[in-house]
Amino acid sequence: MSEYYPRVSRLKWPTLPDLKDWYLLDLLWASSADALLTLDSKLHHDGRRLGMSVMTLEAFKDSSNFPSSASEPDTL
Repeated sequence: MSEYYPRVSRLKWPTLPDLKDWYLLDLLWASSADALLTLDSKLHHDGRRLGMSVMTLEAFKDSSNFPSSASEPDTL
């Protein structure tokens, strides 16, 4: 079985210099996601400047959302 999802509206981000990153912010905006994780420090900076929740992996690991090794179940 498959599901249909409507096409994400393309927005213009004139202050974002890298046009290839626009679709990521479009998805973040359309999905109302809590955050966008990125390894791109420039996108992180630009997204934060726009008031969007764009986080680097390091920042996410430091946040309370990342499970610590103490909370992981023991393995056999």
